[in-house]
Amino acid sequence: PALEAVIAEDDHALLDLVLGPRVRGLALSDLSALHSSLVWGDYEARLDARAETLRRLGAAGADLVARADDGAPLLCGYIRRGFDLPAIAVIEAGSDLEARDRNLVTPLLQCCDCYSDHEQQANIAHALLDAGADADTCEWLSRGTWELATGTSNAAIVEMLEQRFAATLAERG
Repeated sequence: PALEAVIAEDDHALLDLVLGPRVRGLALSDLSALHSSLVWGDYEARLDARAETLRRLGAAGADLVARADDGAPLLCGYIRRGFDLPAIAVIEAGSDLEARDRNLVTPLLQCCDCYSDHEQQANIAHALLDAGADADTCEWLSRGTWELATGTSNAAIVEMLEQRFAATLAERG
C-alpha cells in the first residue's frame, strides 16, 4: 500500500526513501498487484515523471513485467494507452520484450495493432526494435507485425518494419 501511494503521486523523493537501504523487505520481484496503479491513474500531464518513477523502480531491481489480470505485461498497458515515455522507460529498464499476454501478443505486436496515437506508437516501436524485439512474430490468430501495422495504417511502423525486413534479407543473402 505504501509503495502504491508513492507511485500514484510519482513522488521521487519519497520513492528514493522507500527504495533506499534503510527499508528492508520491500517486495519488488512481482509488481503485478500494482499493475493497475502503474498504468491507470491521473498522471497524463506528467508522463515524464511516471517514466522517471519506472526508471527508479527498475534500477532498484523491480520486475517491471508486472502482469495484469489478462496476462498483459506492464509495457503493453502503456502501449494500449499510447504513453510513449513510460513505455520507453520500461524498455530501457530491461523489461522482457517478448513477454506475451494470454493471446500471445508481445509488446511489438501490441504497438502494431493500436489504431490511435500513431506517433507515440511509432516512438515505442522504434525503441522496441532498437532494443532487439522480434519483428518476425505473430499472435494466436497468426497475425504478424506486418499485417497488424498495415491494418492500422501506421505508416511510420510499416516503414520501420520494411527496413528491418530488408536488413534481414540482406544478411541472409
